[in-house]
Amino acid sequence: MLFEAQGNLKLAYFGSAERFGGCDGGRMSAVVGTPYYAVPEVLMRWEYNEKVDVWSTGVILYIMLVGVLSFRGDSTTETFEAVLRANLRFPAKNFLSFSPKAKDLLRNMICIWVFSD
Repeated sequence: MLFEAQGNLKLAYFGSAERFGGCDGGRMSAVVGTPYYAVPEVLMRWEYNEKVDVWSTGVILYIMLVGVLSFRGDSTTETFEAVLRANLRFPAKNFLSFSPKAKDLLRNMICIWVFSD
């Protein structure tokens, strides 16, 4: 987490950062990421663009709201399998006080982007 001089909070991870020319419709294909924030497009070795960051941000939001991971397993392999299923759940014990709009936001952030040329 980074703070700007004005006190604004920024989330950042530079472990797999690389320059991306998103304005020209470029795509990436490197397999990178942390298991809990991994994106199905990356795990499936599909081409992807910056929109996959919306997924990871949604996963972080999910964790911030309820304090548990959105996709998890007992091993890295099981976690990747849960990510690939992309079956987002809203357990009542964790989401009882959340509005349908909050759940809808998460559903729209944590979804697979399929590209067609």
